[in-house]
Amino acid sequence: MFQKTEGKSLSLEAILQNFIRHTDRCFLKTSNSLLDLKSSMQDFKEELQADRNCFQQSVQETLEEMCLSREHSIKEIQAFKEEMRASRAELNKKWEDLAQKRGSLVEDIMAPNIIPLSKKYFDIKESPEDFAIRRKKKHTKDPSMRREFDIMAVYKDKIILNETKSNYKQEHIDDFANLLLDFFDFFPEYIGKELIPIFAALYIDKDGIKYATQKGIYVMASKGSIMDILNFYEISGQQFIRIPVTSVWKSTLSAKSSSEKALHGENKN
Repeated sequence: MFQKTEGKSLSLEAILQNFIRHTDRCFLKTSNSLLDLKSSMQDFKEELQADRNCFQQSVQETLEEMCLSREHSIKEIQAFKEEMRASRAELNKKWEDLAQKRGSLVEDIMAPNIIPLSKKYFDIKESPEDFAIRRKKKHTKDPSMRREFDIMAVYKDKIILNETKSNYKQEHIDDFANLLLDFFDFFPEYIGKELIPIFAALYIDKDGIKYATQKGIYVMASKGSIMDILNFYEISGQQFIRIPVTSVWKSTLSAKSSSEKALHGENKN
């Protein structure tokens, strides 16, 4: 019986040893699998980080390219604007040089356009009764005042009066507007006719055109390869533009005279 018990013990011990060896092998395999998984996860993380870094770098490069492209586009636009300004200035200079060679800006460039533009814009069908360039005239109330008028086209019921400058300045518009107030003191024989003022230059910027419009003065300047009135449609509906002596300019003169009389009356008192 003891031998049977001993045999059973040996058998149980062998089974336990086999179990332990099997367990060790399984544990080793599991450990190896975990190590492989950990290694794979580490590789995946590194690959993911590499992809993220690559993506961020790509985005950064794209942004830098967009910034460079934008800066390049801005520089190109600025260069184009400067080129256009230079071309315009060069064209105006050539026109001025041409006018000086042939005579003057008034006679050779502006004067030939006055009659065609008058017919085009101001419903004038007949030829002018009088057409004068650089007409000099004394002020009827103050003979010491003498004034030169660049271009005048006198019609039956209208007068086209042109003032021409080679280079536009705002004070030129102011001077022309003041001249309009005294025009019929220089030419009382034209009282009753409609006075249409046109200021002309080779080039006038948008601010200059706007300023002249506010003053009720048409602007004639280069438009492409021709001379044209640039603000006709902006001001053609305004009453103070088409100037009969009986309307705004006369009212302005009357108000001016009344103010002067009132001032003189106060001084006398």
